[in-house]
Amino acid sequence: AGATSVQGTVNGIGERVGNTDLLTVIADLELKMGATCVGKHSLAQLTGVAQYVAELCNVSKPAHHPYTGTSAFAHKGGLHASAIARFPAAYEHVDPAAVGNTNRTVVSELAGKASLLQKAASLGFHLEEAGVSVQAAALGFNLEAAGVSTQDVLDDIKDREGAGFTYEVADGSLGLLLMRHLGIYRPAFTLESFRVIVDDREDTGALAKDALSEATVKIHVDTARFVATGESAGPVGALDNALRMAIVESYPQVAAMELTDYKVRLLDESQGTDAITRVTITATDGVDTWGTVGVSENVIEASWNALVDSLEYGLHRARVRAGE
Repeated sequence: AGATSVQGTVNGIGERVGNTDLLTVIADLELKMGATCVGKHSLAQLTGVAQYVAELCNVSKPAHHPYTGTSAFAHKGGLHASAIARFPAAYEHVDPAAVGNTNRTVVSELAGKASLLQKAASLGFHLEEAGVSVQAAALGFNLEAAGVSTQDVLDDIKDREGAGFTYEVADGSLGLLLMRHLGIYRPAFTLESFRVIVDDREDTGALAKDALSEATVKIHVDTARFVATGESAGPVGALDNALRMAIVESYPQVAAMELTDYKVRLLDESQGTDAITRVTITATDGVDTWGTVGVSENVIEASWNALVDSLEYGLHRARVRAGE
């Protein structure tokens, strides 16, 4: 129509309200209007480009981006997830693979059995519904005699969400929960105690910028006892460093793991500092990325619970990749 240039950026990054998001424009032109901009091969790299630029700029990739976002092809409600398994095109405006994305099932208080089975399969737990029982056939476990049911797991998830947990962004914690129900969870270590100290030695009041946190962790791996102390600018970082130091001899895989995101939310703001706190952590080992959640009235304890889940699930994923 006469336009000679487009003002845009990847992910729409820019000052104030940003610039035109070229990824949306390209996908719209290619998939909705039949134009050729970059071609099918390059279009399939759209999600990877979005993630790369977001990491390069140290900003979060927009979860609700219509093509590359993690929520673009997410399915939550029980009937919704069940229908997706039969006819994806009814709920997905384009094939996720066309833009390098994938669909995912979110397990929450709205989930049904189909959602749970589909989500479990995506995590590597190939559950097979048989009456009121659940079989983990791919893992060699048959729990029919134990009477474990998908409804039991769903009820547990709903009870936990009522207490403040959320599994929409905590695949790691959900995976560990499934392992507990399947009777295959084995803790990598057990806690004896941990202590966190925050020390600020300059009297600069509200302008203090040099606070240092120190954490000491005492744990047991099988019959061995380990004590380690870690330091960091924040208490969670100090706990993370101390725990890694304590278990790296037994589990060298943790050396490749790192936290990439940490969020805290007060669940009842009217309670102020006494409110229940939910902590969500995102971690990666360079191959897989997973999220975990912890809930407590104490923000450090909630962080510890999410951190332990994060390392344990990371160790589980490493064992799966190694074929163990």
